[in-house]
Amino acid sequence: MALSKINTNSITDDAVTGAKVENNPTIAGNLTVSGDFVPSISTSASNILINGNFAIAQRATSSTAQGIQSVDRWSVNFSQVSVTQSQEPTATSDAPYGQGFRNFYRAEITSASSHTASYIQFVQGIESQHIATSGWDYKSSSSYLTLSFWARSSLAGTYQAMLFTSNMSPNKLRTNTFTLSANTWTKISVSFQGDSSLTINNDTTRGMLVYIVPHYGTDFTGSNANTSTWYVLTSQDYLVDYPQDWGDTNGRTFDITGCQLEVGQSATPYKYETYAENLHRCQRYFRQIGTIRKQGANGDPVGMTIPLEPTMRASPAVTGNSSTGGSHSIAGTGDFPNTQIIYSGTASTSGSTAFLQFTGVKADAEFS
Repeated sequence: MALSKINTNSITDDAVTGAKVENNPTIAGNLTVSGDFVPSISTSASNILINGNFAIAQRATSSTAQGIQSVDRWSVNFSQVSVTQSQEPTATSDAPYGQGFRNFYRAEITSASSHTASYIQFVQGIESQHIATSGWDYKSSSSYLTLSFWARSSLAGTYQAMLFTSNMSPNKLRTNTFTLSANTWTKISVSFQGDSSLTINNDTTRGMLVYIVPHYGTDFTGSNANTSTWYVLTSQDYLVDYPQDWGDTNGRTFDITGCQLEVGQSATPYKYETYAENLHRCQRYFRQIGTIRKQGANGDPVGMTIPLEPTMRASPAVTGNSSTGGSHSIAGTGDFPNTQIIYSGTASTSGSTAFLQFTGVKADAEFS
């Protein structure tokens, strides 16, 4: 006989599975979930990382130099090898493409080495205040940050991701490993618990570095590192040993996309932004302004103010190339810190063609 009403005593533990719950169920009253709630669409308040889909590349789309040279907010750093870093388009056959990712970040070995002091790493620095106000209780071992991303390597192996604090003395590290098959996009998720010893400031300095590491040579790995606790750097043992040497062969590639750092022990779907929203967040750190031009008369002073929106993280280093005669200057941010560039000089060409011009103007407030 069918029951018209089921009470909780009629249901054994773990008897109700997802397959037995109809679509769009209605629950009267409060729903309490023990453990993390993992929705099918993102409800994350924020991805702490910026430009995790690698859509923004104000400087260039590729570079053979290290540092932040191509995609915004991200650097590739290396030693004892030569590497090309680049923004690349995902193919329609790539697994991340179906998740909405149209770009990825690549490191490719162009001059290989098996030197014990070689390394290759992807890095993003995070403002202290963005960690301090994220909702992560960084002093609690029961509160977590989760880093998730798609990764692909031309060499199968076990690789590592690391958090590195920047506001402490000494700073501390926390590492996790992940495994990739050759030439196969894989979704990675690693979690990092808080620790009572951590210090994170609430300011605009760099409070944490996020690393995804294809390779560290044995000069930088060893038994003083581990994958379960926060630890102080000892004897240059940043990470545990690598079972393979990704940097020893020309043409090796390592690709990442969909990078997200969020509060919680489980990864949620990537928090998508429009291109304009993503660019706006990136421009707090770097702004490609381009050409500044102002008409004037021969010998007359010429000036203008270029507003910076959004407000930059710090007073930016402003550079540009003079393309006219006379005297020129780009005078920082004036009386409104981090919000404007004052541009001034003397027009040198007579008649109606008198003007003052800079090209390639950039304002840079990235971490050094």
